[in-house]
Amino acid sequence: MHHRLPHFRHARLVLVALVVLVLILIEIARLVTAQVTIDRAACGAARYAVTLLYDPANCPKSQPCERLYRLSRKELNALEDEMRLRTVYDVAQSYLRSNKIATTARVVVCSTRPGFTYDSLAERCLPRDDVGGQGDRVIVHIDYKYPLGSFLGLNLGTVPLQATYRMIVERQGPARITGLPPTILPRLTPTYPSYTRPWIY
Repeated sequence: MHHRLPHFRHARLVLVALVVLVLILIEIARLVTAQVTIDRAACGAARYAVTLLYDPANCPKSQPCERLYRLSRKELNALEDEMRLRTVYDVAQSYLRSNKIATTARVVVCSTRPGFTYDSLAERCLPRDDVGGQGDRVIVHIDYKYPLGSFLGLNLGTVPLQATYRMIVERQGPARITGLPPTILPRLTPTYPSYTRPWIY
């Protein structure tokens, strides 16, 4: 009976090794998922930044969107740039929120607009974040410190994850004048009756 004890010891060691291996694989999978999420967030935010669009929900309460036409062109452009910047933040956070890292990730938005500089060493925009204008290059950088062992409640240090995307703002974006009625397009009618040839329009 005593000669079976080493076999049990070996079996326990193998079992412990398998458990550790599974935990390492889970941690690697979570790490890769976090990096993919950051990449998607930076890419999605950069792609939205170059469209010159913004979410009307980001209109300040002091200047509702339906009253923007009362502002001067300079004031309107400055306000729209601020709303675009907030919207780019929202787009990045919406991607990060899917992996529950939105509260700890740092999002930096910078452009090559005169007066703004992207410090690649400090990874920040000087003097402040800017979304750029037509023809400018926009840089979206996301920095995240992944906590190792967090899914087990352990603190094993952090792994820095980063993603940076650079794109050029469209030169011919949507019209920046608000308060205009929507464009009504003529309705297309099928060439043939729908009950005879429904696939031809």
